[in-house]
Amino acid sequence: MNTTAIRVSTLMREAKTVSESLSIENALHMIEKDGTEILSVVDEAGLLIGAVSRSSFIKLLRKEVSSLSEPVWYTDIEKGQKGEMINKIMTTNITTVKPDENLDSAIKIMSANGYVLLHVVDDQGKLLGVVKLTDIFEKILE
Repeated sequence: MNTTAIRVSTLMREAKTVSESLSIENALHMIEKDGTEILSVVDEAGLLIGAVSRSSFIKLLRKEVSSLSEPVWYTDIEKGQKGEMINKIMTTNITTVKPDENLDSAIKIMSANGYVLLHVVDDQGKLLGVVKLTDIFEKILE
């Protein structure tokens, strides 16, 4: 399959978005409830300003976690992170792609950086959606 002929926009899906004022506790609940790996943090205008992933929580807790079991997460958050906002733990240096870029470009970025998801933004930085590596694989295997 010629991945240079397919645009990112064809595989783009809706991003799970949150405000930077969301509490760490509520963000964790959202990730667990929805099974999503990444929450996209946007401002009032819809501009992408950061992201919070499952690995953000692992870094926050500063311990090796072998599973995402509920007792580990809730116990640690209740001890010191309750009430803190996700802007304290979000990643702000986000690699993005434009919707008109081809899949080949997205694959190269993902491969070089070990990403499984890329945020798709317009020229002003407004979040349009995300493209997942699994969706790219499925398209290639069609």
